[in-house]
Amino acid sequence: MDDQQKHYADKLAYEIDAWDLMQARERGENVIVIDTRSPEAFAAGHIPGALSLPHRAMDAASTAGFDRQALIVTYCDGIGCNASTKGALNLARLGFRVKELIGGLDWWRRDGHPLEGGAPGAGCGCGEAVRPGGPGATRLPLYQVDAFTHRVFAGNPAAVCPLPRWLPDAVLQAIAAENNLSETAFIVAEGRGWRLRWFTPVAEVDLCGHATLATAHVLFNHLGHAGPEVTFETRGGRLTVWREADRLVMDFPARPPVPCPAPEALVAGLGCQPLDVLAADDYIAVLADEAAVRALAPDLVRLAALDRRGVCVTAPGMETDFVSRFFAPRLGIPEDPVTGSAHCELAPYWAGRLGRTALSARQVSRRGGEITCRLEGDRVFLAGQAVTYLVGEMDLGA
Repeated sequence: MDDQQKHYADKLAYEIDAWDLMQARERGENVIVIDTRSPEAFAAGHIPGALSLPHRAMDAASTAGFDRQALIVTYCDGIGCNASTKGALNLARLGFRVKELIGGLDWWRRDGHPLEGGAPGAGCGCGEAVRPGGPGATRLPLYQVDAFTHRVFAGNPAAVCPLPRWLPDAVLQAIAAENNLSETAFIVAEGRGWRLRWFTPVAEVDLCGHATLATAHVLFNHLGHAGPEVTFETRGGRLTVWREADRLVMDFPARPPVPCPAPEALVAGLGCQPLDVLAADDYIAVLADEAAVRALAPDLVRLAALDRRGVCVTAPGMETDFVSRFFAPRLGIPEDPVTGSAHCELAPYWAGRLGRTALSARQVSRRGGEITCRLEGDRVFLAGQAVTYLVGEMDLGA
């Protein structure tokens, strides 16, 4: 009899049902609800107020911000999914008080409780989210974020597409072409962080600042990332982004440009003779002042013939340390509104010219945007704001 009593006492100590969870939250008890499935499944539908933290990503760093006095409740899709059990075990090993939600999201819905996010029907995250809309129709979440700005219709728009696993490169490129933005970012959970890739409408690139900022914004603000920072593995190396007041700060590699002769196509394409020309991933053309940068009307066909990723035109700013514009027609980007990666080149140049490592910058495209730069050795810390413009779904068909 004692064993039987202990068994049922343990069940109540380590499990909670939907009704008791709802009651605890309505009473204002200190409860943190964790969705242990993939970010894609979370985006498709989740318990209101829940945080997205896949069980594979649970460690001391990703849970550092959790209140250790709180009760943590884990859940997954339902009784056919053990992600919530794995998550509960991970959190218990980290020293948290944990209960597992009986029946997961399935029984939560059956009890009539609401969901946030898309329509129900997404899997637990082992594969793509499949929902009504045609036999085998695959729908995946899509976010559009304006980066390096505090308001919509400014800064640089980027699409962010969380994926349960990688699609063929041809499909990724087709999605980027369909979005027709300067960059589309794709992420897949990998280890304790994320694998991040960037595509323009015509090609994959090695580094993109504004789409990295946009991706971190989505993870922190829409996918419930609970840690103080997020780490991305990319073709350009490991990148880290964290919150700092109302901004996101990105740790990027510095790419100091070196002086070079001005290519004839560059001078012809700009329609003027720069004061200086330097080269890194891009050509850097230095003009006399901000007015000259703003007035520039380049020949994009000529610039497309150059052998670098793009052309960045820069000058001292009137209200900031420096201004710039960026053109990358060979990558399908006539003019990029705000280019974080170009500031990996601009920050070392202007730090050397001005004699200080903390710099304010503005990209004076039609949309415009602001970036704060700080040079530390071989790294550049780029800070900016971001706002969500659109949350939706991609329907990739059968």
